[in-house]
Amino acid sequence: MEIKKRNYLKTILITGGTGLIGTNLLKKLKLNKKYKIYIITREKKIESKKIQSRNIEYINQDLTSGIKTKIKNLKVDIVVHLAGRTFGNKVSIKEYYSKNIVTTINILKSINNKIEKFIFLSSQYVYGNVNSKNIKENTILDSGFSHYGKSKIECEKIIKKFTKKIKNIIILRSCGLIEGGGIIEYLKIQIKNNKKILLYGNGEIIRDYISKNDLVELIKKIIKKNFNKKIIIANIGSKKIINTKQIALLISKNLKKNLFLVPSKDNKALPNTKLNIEFAKKIFGYNPKSFNHSLRIYLKKK
Repeated sequence: MEIKKRNYLKTILITGGTGLIGTNLLKKLKLNKKYKIYIITREKKIESKKIQSRNIEYINQDLTSGIKTKIKNLKVDIVVHLAGRTFGNKVSIKEYYSKNIVTTINILKSINNKIEKFIFLSSQYVYGNVNSKNIKENTILDSGFSHYGKSKIECEKIIKKFTKKIKNIIILRSCGLIEGGGIIEYLKIQIKNNKKILLYGNGEIIRDYISKNDLVELIKKIIKKNFNKKIIIANIGSKKIINTKQIALLISKNLKKNLFLVPSKDNKALPNTKLNIEFAKKIFGYNPKSFNHSLRIYLKKK
């Protein structure tokens, strides 16, 4: 008996599909049965992480070591490139190079047909230690601030060279995620366990955070939307200016715990960081949920 092939409206390739953003994006995209979705993952034991659906197929591939023939033979419409090494204090230059730059080069070289969109998740770290509450996309990039930021800058440069293969290059310079660990995770743990919180700059340092759901909903929207511009670079941040002390107060209030704040004796200068998101609002219709709302949901789940 002949098996009838399913007709898909779009074929989407996602790298980093078992990570925080990739997993949540997949949960949303699988509901659209008109999408055929390929997930590239370097993890070999992923059965417990797999999202089961007829329109999803997992491909085991470490993108730092080349590309399998199966991936090269895929005819895809859209690539969502989420794979890479995130910021960490103990990450080597070599690891950033292999997991960010090499993986980007390999996935780009694997494209064998002209595709509609290449969506790349970059970072606010490309701006370095700019110390601003209004960072715009035309702000000068700083490759000297961190190896992580430098690797993202290099990735952006490489992607821009592939305009002949890609109709729309979309680079999203995202701020931090509420669910992504870092200062919010630290504050939550300390407050939950009634421990002291060490605050730099008396807690007045401005930070920028969105929910993973804000980013997922935006990528979903970008996949569906048509664009006239060849290369689109947009800041993805929050609506609200908030400092670390205010974040600590909100967490304390939501957890109904006392707050023990201790100013740090270390007077090292930490930058204020707030992305201007007006361009993303205009071109994508980007509209993140309020920080307070997203923080409450995060704390309830924990």
